[in-house]
Amino acid sequence: MFQNMKPHLKWSVPLAVIIILLVLFLLGQNPQIISATVSPEVIVKGQNQEITVTAVVKSGLIVPVKIQVVMTGRGYEGQLKTQKDYLKYYSVFKRNPKSLGYLQQAGKDSQGNRVYVGKFNIQKDAPQTVQIKLTNFGLTLTALRLAISTRSFVLPPDPGEAGKQTLEGIDSDNDDLRDDVQREIMFLAPESEKLRMALGQEAKIAQSLATQSGLTKKESDELLSKESDAGGCVYAVHPTTEQTLHINYALETKLENSVLNIPARKKLKKDNYKIAGIQFTGFPDIKRCSFNPADYLD
Repeated sequence: MFQNMKPHLKWSVPLAVIIILLVLFLLGQNPQIISATVSPEVIVKGQNQEITVTAVVKSGLIVPVKIQVVMTGRGYEGQLKTQKDYLKYYSVFKRNPKSLGYLQQAGKDSQGNRVYVGKFNIQKDAPQTVQIKLTNFGLTLTALRLAISTRSFVLPPDPGEAGKQTLEGIDSDNDDLRDDVQREIMFLAPESEKLRMALGQEAKIAQSLATQSGLTKKESDELLSKESDAGGCVYAVHPTTEQTLHINYALETKLENSVLNIPARKKLKKDNYKIAGIQFTGFPDIKRCSFNPADYLD
């Protein structure tokens, strides 16, 4: 096969095959993340604070891994003009990627998996949500969220799949918000405690509509009226301009998706909407809030 080839071509083909096999081997050694955490998950704007990133990696890897920690801002390339643009903004993290460093191996867990830990200093002037990516060979292994907020706050743990086993889900701190929804609200609006309260008011009603079956028409109407009040509260604490109109739409859409994150919840809310015989409007009015906005920070 190689008899009539020029000498440099005779070696280039098998060399290319070797390189391809080596690349495939290295990619095959990409670590499998068993679990990953960032602590704390909420830090205060403008303060120099330390976060700890921990990753548990499946053992048995031949090539030593170097897990890089990269922080990226929320947003996407392009101008924010339409509602769809803002939905992308709250879903994609691409802005200002910054390498924080590498995780160091810190032993093994009881199952023999390798544990990697890193401590990094973070200082940001503006409240926002950023993404902490763990990468290897430039490939993202997993991603975590970090909220830079106006004050410190301890979030309940992510319930994961356990929070989807029942309609009611898990509310470990008994604040009438499912833990996964409470977490989502913080990551959606770290810049405003007042806005988080308004989104929480809206989420509680959505949860009721997605968990209560056998409602009468009167009961459904009452819940829809409260949901309308909650929507009016969101727009009252976040006064409407063309920009905030799109922002509020994106926030409420993301929140709705978080509340109705399994088919049974989505179906029950839809059924309760059918029972109600009237529609309500969400006109902005601070009096429609179930809390006093003056007691909370912007």
